[in-house]
Amino acid sequence: MVSSGKTIPKDELTTVLDNIGLPYSGINLTYSNAGTIGSSDAEILVQLKEVRGKPTSMYINDLRQKLPQRFPACNFSSSPRISSRKF
Repeated sequence: MVSSGKTIPKDELTTVLDNIGLPYSGINLTYSNAGTIGSSDAEILVQLKEVRGKPTSMYINDLRQKLPQRFPACNFSSSPRISSRKF
């Protein structure tokens, strides 16, 4: 993810779900809490494995620095971290 696995190594990812553009169906809306308004909107959800090289917060900080540098014409935001507690 970002620069061919240099920011988050591929072997530390469990799932990557991306919703890009307008939702095709109502099912796509169930995976998102973002307000997708146009074809240029996107949301990418990333699930990391429990055992990884560094804490989630460090990956978030890395992405916050690297994404605007790599894609200067885009705006980025991140949601509060969702706990991975098992119920």
